[in-house]
Amino acid sequence: MVFLSPGNRRQGVSRSEMTQEFKRAVWTGSGYLQLKNMTRNSLEYSFIEATVSGRTQYAQTVMACAKDKPTAKLISDPCTNFLAENSKARIQWKLEKDLADFETRAATWDTNHLP
Repeated sequence: MVFLSPGNRRQGVSRSEMTQEFKRAVWTGSGYLQLKNMTRNSLEYSFIEATVSGRTQYAQTVMACAKDKPTAKLISDPCTNFLAENSKARIQWKLEKDLADFETRAATWDTNHLP
């Protein structure tokens, strides 16, 4: 399996921006789920230091956060402590919250008025 990610060395060489990388992905036929996975991969395979990844394959969470949801207003102490000690997991947790928030908002859009 090959994991795709919009963040790569080409970005630094060509001075492109992530927005352009996502546009290119859409222009070449990528759908929302592919873009979502690419975004997750860009964090999973980034150079952000981590003692252990907060997620594996997008759905499996570490034991400390297994009972928590990124959209919850409060999370358990073990999960809070884990996220405080792990920058990559903390960023991944925020991404999952942002994706869930976006999907909730998008579900209310009137698609007849989208370009």
